[in-house]
Amino acid sequence: MDTTPLSHFRAALEQNSYLRVARGLHFMSAGRAARADGCSAGRRSIAGPYPDVNGEWRASFDCESMFDYGDSFPCSPGDSGTSDSGASDTGMNHIELDGVWKTFGERVVLKDLSLRIEKAERLVLFGPSGSGKTTVLRLVAGLEVPDKGELRIEGQIVASSGKNLVPPEKRNVGMVFQDLALWPHMTVQQNLMFGLTALKIQRREAEFRVHEMLQRVGLEHRTEAKPHQLSGGEQQRVALARALVTRPSILLMDEPLSSLEEERKRAIASDLLDLHRQFGFSLIYVTHDQTETDLLALRVCRMRDVQPTG
Repeated sequence: MDTTPLSHFRAALEQNSYLRVARGLHFMSAGRAARADGCSAGRRSIAGPYPDVNGEWRASFDCESMFDYGDSFPCSPGDSGTSDSGASDTGMNHIELDGVWKTFGERVVLKDLSLRIEKAERLVLFGPSGSGKTTVLRLVAGLEVPDKGELRIEGQIVASSGKNLVPPEKRNVGMVFQDLALWPHMTVQQNLMFGLTALKIQRREAEFRVHEMLQRVGLEHRTEAKPHQLSGGEQQRVALARALVTRPSILLMDEPLSSLEEERKRAIASDLLDLHRQFGFSLIYVTHDQTETDLLALRVCRMRDVQPTG
């Protein structure tokens, strides 16, 4: 038996923490299918280290999210229409965080955060690094558990006060990471098939989904290419297609366009808006870039770092 693919797989996992999380999301899913009420949040801890998504430590500052001071507001980007499949569901809270606290060690990252996200809404969490944006995504995905408070999806409590009541594999969530987390030794088609195989989708159905999704993102001619053979924009579209090929009801995106130039950002954002109209997923998009916010948001929640006083 040729062990080369397996060794490549292990090496990739060792080198990239995002790949480890992506693998976990897919393998945990094996065998399972899957009103803008305003928001409020409190203050974070004073300057000190806390762990980020990479497991590394970085400095943070006392942060106050300004949701309760009116900084949750609707946006009107160039394309502000809701998706066809989600238009009839306006007013239904798809995702709710209620009084959520999250700490890493002694560092308080989120304090008493409440947030309501409608079905098929496009919400952008906007703010500087260290303000807790990625932590919100990881809570919704089930990769983190709130220390206090509740998280509900479609009215069901999925996590509460230190417990995951509904595991990630049953939340029907797709995620696009900041560094994309594409498997470097796999082709474009294999990257998309990875999650469907973990879900035990029948091969014929899986192949149909992959072909359809690659057509939607304009990459049907690149099925046999590997990530290093793709342009930055093509890699972005592969990551987006991989997240959507499992047909999630929620799509989480963690600054995936931060490394692209403005023209490329606009092209990918246009692709994302088209896919949102077609599939009707609820989008939570994290960024510190105003251009991305203007392009994608139906509503913006600002998360701000402020210097500690005294």
